[in-house]
Amino acid sequence: MMDADMEKQHASCFTIVPMTIETVQQVSDIEAICFSDPWSYQAFLGELDNPMSRTWVAMADGNKAVGFLNASFVLDEGSLNNIAVLDSYRRMGIASLLLTAAMTYCNDHHISFFTLEVRKSNSGAIALYHSFGFKLVGERKNFYTKPPEDALLMTKFF
Repeated sequence: MMDADMEKQHASCFTIVPMTIETVQQVSDIEAICFSDPWSYQAFLGELDNPMSRTWVAMADGNKAVGFLNASFVLDEGSLNNIAVLDSYRRMGIASLLLTAAMTYCNDHHISFFTLEVRKSNSGAIALYHSFGFKLVGERKNFYTKPPEDALLMTKFF
């Protein structure tokens, strides 16, 4: 397991940028690799014009998308829709960089709380969310399919 110092060192090799028309295909490809029931390319393309949505992309070497985070915002409420990092880039601090971008947006835009669902078995993600101040607030039975699994509902209050 990589320690926190190594994760920070790796994290400095990546930049976080808003998704653009130039990166939407790469984001869609990451989604298809990482999820059993992925959003389509068209769905991500639509997010570019959605004023209530933000998608941040982790870039390596300036032009290779290696992860992303998509969130929706309504009034003072935020919701994490998707977060994914390519397998070969995991444990390098990329998810933390993406969450930091989202949390900064929340602070800058006076968001009251930010909510997410996570597979009950995804202990790594749950630990990451706890480290960002998310609290377990509920459970959604049979929320996920492919494979079926309960979701934990977690919220960070600002």
